[in-house]
Amino acid sequence: MCVAQLGIGCGLLTGLAGCAPQVEIQNQPLLAGQQNPSAKPFVWQANRPFVIMAFSGGGVRASAMAYYTLQELNQVPDGAGGTLLDDVAVISSVSGGSVTAAYYGLYGQAGLPAFYNKFLTQDNMWKIESQLFNPWVDLKLAVGAMGRVDAERDVFDAELFHHKTFAYLQARGAPIIIMNATDMASGDIFAFGPSRFDDLCSNLSSLPIATAVSASAAFPILLSPVTLQDFSKGCAGSRDVGSMSAHLFANAEGPLTNPDQYEEALYENDLQHGAGARTDVQYVHLLDGGLADNLGVTSLGQVLNKPDKDALILNLFNTEAPRKVVLISVRARSSVESPLYQQAAAPGEISMISAVAGIPLDANTNNLGLKFSQIAEEDREDLFKIALLYRQSQPQVYTVDIDPYHLLGTEAVLRAKVEAIPTTWTLSHQQLRTIQTAVHALLGDDPGFQALIAGQNAPGQ
Repeated sequence: MCVAQLGIGCGLLTGLAGCAPQVEIQNQPLLAGQQNPSAKPFVWQANRPFVIMAFSGGGVRASAMAYYTLQELNQVPDGAGGTLLDDVAVISSVSGGSVTAAYYGLYGQAGLPAFYNKFLTQDNMWKIESQLFNPWVDLKLAVGAMGRVDAERDVFDAELFHHKTFAYLQARGAPIIIMNATDMASGDIFAFGPSRFDDLCSNLSSLPIATAVSASAAFPILLSPVTLQDFSKGCAGSRDVGSMSAHLFANAEGPLTNPDQYEEALYENDLQHGAGARTDVQYVHLLDGGLADNLGVTSLGQVLNKPDKDALILNLFNTEAPRKVVLISVRARSSVESPLYQQAAAPGEISMISAVAGIPLDANTNNLGLKFSQIAEEDREDLFKIALLYRQSQPQVYTVDIDPYHLLGTEAVLRAKVEAIPTTWTLSHQQLRTIQTAVHALLGDDPGFQALIAGQNAPGQ
């Protein structure tokens, strides 16, 4: 993707070669006696579907696709007196998807109309760029007193989150919202949840939600990273650490039998300054989560399969699992033709910056469908084992993939229109209508979603 596709003007490029900003650290340490609270235990009626969602990145195009998917779920009865929207339990998100996920996590179904008016229909790019043309902001940028990502964060905070912190999300309980960024030093996924903040000995409850959203959406090069401090040396707080590391490090076959979990354990141990840590982590610099995983499926797999404090889903599944588990991915991929194929001259700096920044995100979005399917299959097998162990009826697992790529045949024109929408923070009303039409068509065509609806309408369901 190119800078023009991002809808970002020259204002955001100002100071790319300047000094690195010494911005205010946004996170706070755990103090003596403090601890990051675990997620509220799930209390779930077995007859209610258990809905788990993953929202990809892709600017406001991704925000809109996630929004319209939530609205569609609100039109489907769940057989237990509510709608499927009432049954959303966990959302893992990246970049533009994190804007919708965080807002929905804060305000629920009642807040969705306001989200449409406050964000989806607004010229957010103008609001961000106008921050950067403010003389006072320019002065701060020039002397390194703030980073370019702060302009994005300030718009999110002023328009949507109003200085609310994670304490508000934690108080609401379900749905659990897990926003994902990328550690630019290691390339690891950084999920904003109690477990990761235990690693840093940092207080998640006091962190502004806008900070997590802007980190998840910090498009590389064009925006500066969000910086957190690692307070784990001499941690005074109470935290749960080392369980995964100890388990995997004790197994000499760990790197061979489960390389993904082993790499996660190494990263966890580094952040904790554990025994044998590979590096002395003092600060973590975070960029767009799409660089590592543009669908958030890695974090989703961890909360589904690891008994940590971020979601505690296994506690529910090990007692009386829901009879229906629904996994929904929303992939807001784009496919705007690059002018480089018609250009004889060597690409310039802007084109190269765009390629370096954009190609990893687009490639991740396109390739994560298989990983999502694998997680769904693993969960299906695990739930069947639990059902046999507790002599329960086997739950049904439905996988739903909302992806413009699936618009084929007579809907190919609609697919082209969606994929031509650039990655930016501003959409026209016509583009919003196109996305709404596409989401409705995709759910109507998706075999997993239609099987779920058919199951809801079946006698005795």
